[in-house]
Amino acid sequence: MNNYRSRRGQSGIVSIIAAILLVAGVMFVLTQTLGNLGVRAVDNSRQLDSLAALQLAESALQRAEANIMTAANGGVMSNSTCTAFATGTFSLGRGSFSYNAATVIPTTCSAASGTPCTSCTVVATGTVGSTSRRISYAINLDTVYGTTGTGQTVTMVVNNTSGQPARALFNLAWRRLASGSNSNATICTGCDNRWYVDSKQGSSSVGGMGITTSMVPDGSSTVVVQKLSAARPYAEVGVVFPGKAATVPSIVGSFWGDSKPSTPQTVGGKTALTGETNSGVATTDTTTCIASPNTYGIGSVQTCTSWCTGADTLVFGISARSGTSSVKDQVLSVNFNTSGTPSQLVPLTRIAHYPDPLGTVANATDVYSEIWMAYNSAYTSVMVGAYGSTTYNAAVKGYAGAFITMSVSNGSTTMSLESIVGQICVGNSFASGMVNTIQAVPGSTNCSSSTGTYTLSSAATKKLNSVTATIAGTTLYVVSSQGSLTFNVATSAPAVTPTAYVSPNYQLANPGAYVANPTNITQGNGLSNTVLVPTGTALPQVGTRVAIFNGTGSLPANTTVQSVNSASSSYTISQAPTTGLIGAVVCGGTCAFFDKPSDTANQTQFTITKSTGDYWAGGFACLSGVDNSLVKSVSSYGSKGKIWIETGQ
Repeated sequence: MNNYRSRRGQSGIVSIIAAILLVAGVMFVLTQTLGNLGVRAVDNSRQLDSLAALQLAESALQRAEANIMTAANGGVMSNSTCTAFATGTFSLGRGSFSYNAATVIPTTCSAASGTPCTSCTVVATGTVGSTSRRISYAINLDTVYGTTGTGQTVTMVVNNTSGQPARALFNLAWRRLASGSNSNATICTGCDNRWYVDSKQGSSSVGGMGITTSMVPDGSSTVVVQKLSAARPYAEVGVVFPGKAATVPSIVGSFWGDSKPSTPQTVGGKTALTGETNSGVATTDTTTCIASPNTYGIGSVQTCTSWCTGADTLVFGISARSGTSSVKDQVLSVNFNTSGTPSQLVPLTRIAHYPDPLGTVANATDVYSEIWMAYNSAYTSVMVGAYGSTTYNAAVKGYAGAFITMSVSNGSTTMSLESIVGQICVGNSFASGMVNTIQAVPGSTNCSSSTGTYTLSSAATKKLNSVTATIAGTTLYVVSSQGSLTFNVATSAPAVTPTAYVSPNYQLANPGAYVANPTNITQGNGLSNTVLVPTGTALPQVGTRVAIFNGTGSLPANTTVQSVNSASSSYTISQAPTTGLIGAVVCGGTCAFFDKPSDTANQTQFTITKSTGDYWAGGFACLSGVDNSLVKSVSSYGSKGKIWIETGQ
């Protein structure tokens, strides 16, 4: 009985021990579970901090990219724009971000210098608590020289970084016909229209519009917005023409003509690659040339013949269609005055083309836009009285002798002069008919230009009643001459220097017969490369292309100024004249580009060559006061690739 009870007591103890062990196991498991949960909570917190730090670093880079692209598209992107991100810490949310470093390629670059920045790399760190993430971000920049797409709104941003007031010119090209209707363009606010043309070829038709706007030199941006009446593929380019000193280049005028098939015209087709303009420099009145077609100009033509007078820059904007399956077409050359007398063949230089001819623009369409130009320093020689430019050693306007109407009785030595043009001096003789010489003239002088009684050296052998005769004079009567030009009037007399606008008399080595309407009397070689101008008048700049505007003389094609000598009022030219210059007006600037520039009825031809493609339409504009060294196309930056790398701390 007692043994039984003892065993039962021992059995209870085992149960208690088992329960204790079970509780201990549960406690151990709970302890381990709570420990794991704590570790996981810390890890999760750290993970969230790391993600937030990464997002802060990305925010820093997005800020940097926005600032870089704003500067780039505003035309003020430079190396300092990029490197400025090397410092600075900014708080954001529950953390902060900072910029660690920034590098640019090339190390010295700017839009204004003409050396664009091609890459900007920024390193940024995002920090939350004790967790940091660092990212290196390289933005590869590409210069974009126009805009293209399909729609109704065409926008370009232009920035004048030249430091001078400027004139910007834009050329818009768009496909006109689609779904049986044409799309027309409107002029941007604050802009002036220069041409508005249409190639007029149905489904292949392309429209072209040239507009200009003035710009201040403070570096601020100007937004140019044009509208199409219906959504069409379009392309537009622009060029900035800075002025000299503090003057905005002036628009002299423009030329357009799309009234096919009549001429002149500035439109063509696949194989019609020749156009014409009327003379742009024949007259000086530009008041009617500034006006441009502010409404759709189809079938119109510029009739003004001074739309380019006094200009130094000729601009040609061309709008064209690419081939059926190509977006790579382009104009390869533009030559002005291709069939003149002589043919001056002025090659224009392409300043802008868009989309690029490589076909790499993602949204390129089948229309493209280009702007071409030619520059020549302005110059127009001055006439002083009847004297102008000459290539002779000496040239004056004058005559020797007189043209008379007279009567004389047979056997008489007295000649009655009824009319006289010119001058008669003692010792002069008759050019033909009578062998007498003049013994005395009216008055007490040796020369006279008046009617009255003249004495002959011997008696007349027959009666002459109101007959005409020519007196061969030995004295040169000068109407006008170059003031500083030494003119040897006699082999036995010293050299003299006639004064402009006076009428001195100079003894001639040999008698000269009178010529009606005083003519040029020259000495030396008229085919000399030296051109003399009246004293004190302007001289052209070296390198200027020159041509004869009017007067006697002719120059070979593409004649340019080689040197200038202000002391002798002369300059040398690259080629000797084919006909000596006497009393000529010589012009440079755009005047030298035109065929027979002073002929109001003459037309100047131009030709283009294209890679291939369809119809085209264009227009000309002339500007004065352009600083050719600062001309550049309107450009903006685009991102052509980004490299994102997380670096170690």
